[in-house]
Amino acid sequence: MASAAARLLLVLLAAAALAGPCAGDLWPMPASVTRGTQTLVVSKDLKLSTTAGSSYSDGKGILKEAFQRMVAVVELDHVINGSYYGGSPVLAGVHVVVRSPSDELNFGVDESYKLSVPATGNPLYAQIEAQTVYGALHALETFSQLCNFDFNARMIQLHSAPWTILDKPRFPYRGLLIDTSRHYLPVPVIKSVIDSMTFSKLNVLHWHIVDEQSFPIQIPSYPKLWNGAYSYSERYTFDDAIDIVQYAEKRGVNVLAEIDVPGHALSWGVGYPSLWPSATCKEPLDVSSDFTFQVINGILSGYALSKEIIQIYTPQSTIERSNKFIFMDLPQKRMKCHFILRFGNKQQKRYLNGQNNKSNVGGNNIMASYNTESMALSLVVFSDFSKIFKFKFAHLGGDEVNTSKLSEISTLCWKKRLITLVTSWIVELWCITGISSQPIGSILRNDLHYCWKITSSIKPCTLCQFCFFSLTGRLGSGVAQKVVAAGLRCIVSNQDKWYLDHLDATWEGFYMNEPLTNIYNPEQQKLVLGGEVCMWGEHIDASDIQQTIWPRAAAAAERLWTPFEKLAKDTGSVTARLSRFRCLLNQRGVAAAPLAGYGRSAPSEPGSCVTQ
Repeated sequence: MASAAARLLLVLLAAAALAGPCAGDLWPMPASVTRGTQTLVVSKDLKLSTTAGSSYSDGKGILKEAFQRMVAVVELDHVINGSYYGGSPVLAGVHVVVRSPSDELNFGVDESYKLSVPATGNPLYAQIEAQTVYGALHALETFSQLCNFDFNARMIQLHSAPWTILDKPRFPYRGLLIDTSRHYLPVPVIKSVIDSMTFSKLNVLHWHIVDEQSFPIQIPSYPKLWNGAYSYSERYTFDDAIDIVQYAEKRGVNVLAEIDVPGHALSWGVGYPSLWPSATCKEPLDVSSDFTFQVINGILSGYALSKEIIQIYTPQSTIERSNKFIFMDLPQKRMKCHFILRFGNKQQKRYLNGQNNKSNVGGNNIMASYNTESMALSLVVFSDFSKIFKFKFAHLGGDEVNTSKLSEISTLCWKKRLITLVTSWIVELWCITGISSQPIGSILRNDLHYCWKITSSIKPCTLCQFCFFSLTGRLGSGVAQKVVAAGLRCIVSNQDKWYLDHLDATWEGFYMNEPLTNIYNPEQQKLVLGGEVCMWGEHIDASDIQQTIWPRAAAAAERLWTPFEKLAKDTGSVTARLSRFRCLLNQRGVAAAPLAGYGRSAPSEPGSCVTQ
């Protein structure tokens, strides 16, 4: 950051610090806010009321526990004076009306809410109205940001009542990726990340669980897989994973599981060496191994896929021919989730174009058969995973496949009989293809064509996630525009702006990264489901993950939550507000780094939190 800009930033923050607490510095900014001038005292015994007018029974305690957490982050372990109110009106409680009796956390669940805080009445109650309990959780977070501790009176105060806040998210998918393969993250650390996500209303934890470096999660069906963990203690049991998912769901956060295959799967073979093509070639997964397909068949039986179906759905020649009977008699009850893939290194591009291919099968067909059958191996874990992860999306990676040995195994690969079965399964689960760093012409011609080549019926339900890898360069601007123009849905997570491991990516860049750039057609805008900031784990662990994520992820969170017309047109106008939010995170125990400087920077000198 230039020295002049840094000095301006410090001036702005210093001025904000001198002004004292400013209720209404909400993050992310709600859709609609009106406020008054009255100061209220929040009762030490603030009550939650959910009876009159609400259809939600709160049988799982989601709302009750969220209210208790809200009170805890408002009080921040201060000793509250419970007797002296100084004549100010007292807010006795919060009345919550939830219209839906369901607490199922589906993708696209209604997260809207209305929060009203009156200035007069006896007794005074704030009012929350929401269609679902998850909208109510967001309202409680917003309410918590209206409150602050008065150090003179030793009470919680709420300034600028009456408040009326109408709010809803701009995008349904607002994600944060964490990576537990490159460095193990203990369960309490993952939970603390989930808690911190709720403060800025992020709602999807993309859990990149395994990679070539380690396989830390227990798979009961194949218990030796987690032999690929770094050590005996750096593991997640099956129950650990269930606990993490349930912990997140009770906070309105879905967990998207990723098992990156076939190219990032070296760790799979530590426990089962026969999954490797050879002792000297340990990835990608060996699709020529009979054991691989015994594993697949055994695991798929958990999805009620019989040997009879496998025999029926055997390709006779090409994928195109298999398309003719891809949907035959497949029971709809097995439609569980969407699969996301991440494709696009240079070797894949060459083979998709049929280059450097010495086999008798065309390059496109090799890649389709190879990726599809290798991808099927990931279903080893999805029978077990279906008992853990309830989110409709599942991520299968798919990027950076080393195809140097592809010609040696392509013939055997093509002889395998699961190709059509797996293709059918993927279609049924709404195959989601990812796109990596290739020129847009190659993307539309190759990666997307590859997905369509498996089945033309896949196009309307395909999702493309943008993960721009430096391996093949950056895609630049206009990618989402061209993909949605092709009728495909996408999640934006571009490397140069929303990769948190890039410490030179500043919060200003995170804030100004607009997913809908140059997309003006309303129907095409709907195809952009949202975005995701990515905390790849090569250089982070439990010691520094939070300060690497925050506050830059919060900048993206406002971009994904707040209506476009309410977003700042320049970052200078939100610097003070984000600085206050960063300090709020620190007060709540989240080690958010200073705004000044690059990601994860230390404070440059002594001073107030809001001047850092």
